[in-house]
Amino acid sequence: MRWRWRSWRTVLRSSPAAATSWHRTVDHQVRKSRFTSSQAPAAAAGSGRWGTASVEDRGMIRTIVARWQDWAGEGLQQLVLTEAPAQIVAEVSVIGAEEGERVAASFRIQCDGAWRTRRLQASVLGDERRIDLVGDGEGTWHDADGRTLSGLAGAIDVDLPLTPFTNTLPIRRLDLRAGQSADLRVVYVILPAFTVSVDPQRYTCLEPMRRYRYESLDSDFVREVEVDADGLVVTYPDLFRRVV
Repeated sequence: MRWRWRSWRTVLRSSPAAATSWHRTVDHQVRKSRFTSSQAPAAAAGSGRWGTASVEDRGMIRTIVARWQDWAGEGLQQLVLTEAPAQIVAEVSVIGAEEGERVAASFRIQCDGAWRTRRLQASVLGDERRIDLVGDGEGTWHDADGRTLSGLAGAIDVDLPLTPFTNTLPIRRLDLRAGQSADLRVVYVILPAFTVSVDPQRYTCLEPMRRYRYESLDSDFVREVEVDADGLVVTYPDLFRRVV
């Protein structure tokens, strides 16, 4: 994941009303993301004080709620991750800015029990366009109408630079041991541009379920990422930090 966030500092500082509206919009988006999916299990327990991650176990179903901010502390996003033996569903709402444009985006990622991405749905508030990609977990992708997307062949994971969550997908799927590396082709989705492409990347495990090195293979971008025991990003230097 390469950073594409742009500052919203001017908007928040120049208008207290805008800042209040900004946080209210986040809470509305989070509630909408959590309660509109018919495929996800019942809503997770509340996250306590603002930004505190929570975990709820319901038999074979486990739900994790976590929040991140961008490095400057201006953007905000929340994840609701629901794990079941045969299906993993991630729902995220993001408030921020891209290329100087304010963005309120939501996306839903569905994986099988092996963390292979099987569907990505993404949208931007106020934009009628939608992204709906369906994968078979083996590197073949189709659009919502069943048309094969040959340009995405070979990619199993998806990457949205708006969020650190998509780093979790290859980390959990590959289950690398210390010192192991893997080169990947990922479906790379940029919002609000709604562009979809394939991006070459490399993940190296420095310490299992603790530290990983991410490298973009078509640029000089490299970061060492800290994760928790669930493979969720805790610190992504210069980009994201978990709000605790």
